[in-house]
Amino acid sequence: MNESIVFTYDGISSEDMGVILISEGGGLFRDNFLPSRKIIEKSVAGRNTPYFKRLEEQPVSFPLEFYIEEWGNRENLREIARWLDQEYYKPLWFESNPNRVYYGLIEGSSELFHNGLKDGYVKTTVRCNSPYSYSHPITSKYTVSNELTNYINNDGDKPFRPYIKIKKKGNGDIRIKTFLENKLINNFQLNALLDGEEIDIDCSNEEIKSNFESKGRYLFDNHNNDWLEFGIGYKYNGETSTKMVLTGDFDIEMTYQYVYLTE
Repeated sequence: MNESIVFTYDGISSEDMGVILISEGGGLFRDNFLPSRKIIEKSVAGRNTPYFKRLEEQPVSFPLEFYIEEWGNRENLREIARWLDQEYYKPLWFESNPNRVYYGLIEGSSELFHNGLKDGYVKTTVRCNSPYSYSHPITSKYTVSNELTNYINNDGDKPFRPYIKIKKKGNGDIRIKTFLENKLINNFQLNALLDGEEIDIDCSNEEIKSNFESKGRYLFDNHNNDWLEFGIGYKYNGETSTKMVLTGDFDIEMTYQYVYLTE
């Protein structure tokens, strides 16, 4: 990212704001390679080797330094401040790799360095909501009549869980099985759905919501508690893919993002 001079934040290009990235350092560019890790372990008296418990990965954090072009002519310093003064994580990507998205907020102090003639630059820090970068959202839509087989690619470095919208046709059950190298991974089931029922399924947060909830209909007892996750490892047509077999009568829209370890 450090070789970029243009970035996009919350859907707005820095070019449109009269802002270009700079770097005070010299020599080689320096980017994050792997997420920052902390080893959690427990030491016990009389044992030289501590017990390993888990790894904790820290959210990505990096400096953001930019020069404000034509500050005196544009008179847009307040506009730039409002653009960056977000209250929740917003998508951020850089021109050197526009297909890798971070979700970031400005953290800590932000300093404006200038010469008194409306000519200067800003130093601040971005903190992201996770240790990873992501692809832009990808949406796949299918119409299932009895049974459909398809493949979902995972071009990232980690498994991902999708967000799913389903509209049922007729009363009945639906099932989504996934396979890696012909091994069953998931067997997602929703039973006793109603004709025309629309269901939102957030596999990451393990939440299911029906559009009939206002009538007191909740679907947790209709679900087998198996959530879809698309891993890595199997190559289909040269890409890492999960085989997916969908059974039932319904329309489905599946949205997901690849997860990357490095920029």
